[in-house]
Amino acid sequence: MDCGGSEMRYYIKFAEDGKVYAVGIGPGGTEITQEEYEAQLTIILQKNELTDKLYRGEITQADVPEDWRAEIVAVVEKIIEEQGAYQGDEVDHALAILSGEVSA
Repeated sequence: MDCGGSEMRYYIKFAEDGKVYAVGIGPGGTEITQEEYEAQLTIILQKNELTDKLYRGEITQADVPEDWRAEIVAVVEKIIEEQGAYQGDEVDHALAILSGEVSA
C-alpha cells in the first residue's frame, strides 16, 4: 500500500482494564512499532485459536497457558451462554453449505 511516501503507522488501543482492545494500521490509539504490532497480532491470533479449540472441545482448560486461561475460559463461557454448546459436525457442515464450500 502506497501512503504517499510516508511510513505506515501502527497503533494499539487498551480497554479500561488495561488489556489490549485493538491493534491496527493508520491513525488512532497509541503509536507502536511494526514489530510491536506484529507481536500483538500474533498474541491475538493465538488466543483466538485457543478459544476456538477450547469451545470445540479439542483442548482442555489445562492446555491453555495459565496466564491466558481465565481470559480464554471467560470468552468461551460467554460464547456458550450466547450461542449454546458446540454442536460439532452438523454446524460445521451447515456453515460449509452456506459458504458454498460443499453442496447440500
